[in-house]
Amino acid sequence: MCHNTEFHDGTAPLLQAQPAPYLVHQLQAFKDKRRVGGDVTTSVSSMSTEDMRDIADYFAAQKPQRTPFQPDPAKVTHGRQEANELGYASCHQSDYSGQGDVPRLAGQWYDYLGAQLKNFRCGKRAHGNAAPTDTMRNTPSPRWPARVNP
Repeated sequence: MCHNTEFHDGTAPLLQAQPAPYLVHQLQAFKDKRRVGGDVTTSVSSMSTEDMRDIADYFAAQKPQRTPFQPDPAKVTHGRQEANELGYASCHQSDYSGQGDVPRLAGQWYDYLGAQLKNFRCGKRAHGNAAPTDTMRNTPSPRWPARVNP
């Protein structure tokens, strides 16, 4: 119920159509307590690797959901320009559907994405497989600090 558009408030990610390797990696991170949040740590504490793969495969096979968020067209244009300059599509795909251990961003909750950007910036969450101290992957563009304050 936490991970869909019908019963959710935007604080947890949509899991549908996320790449299976990404989901397995995140479930393992919650189990190992390298990542914390919500009730996920409790939910995964007794999961086997096979359970995680089965759950990941299930969600990866689902049709992507999109949030009801209606963005400001001017901000979309500016955001597209920033994303292109920073090369986000090189990892997340040109349609932001994700691949391998890189998540789908397309259609994701606005509040969730904003919170994760702040978590990367503050060192509360590592970017992908990078350690929180990996400044190459976890330090945003010099343009971001004015817009994404921890």
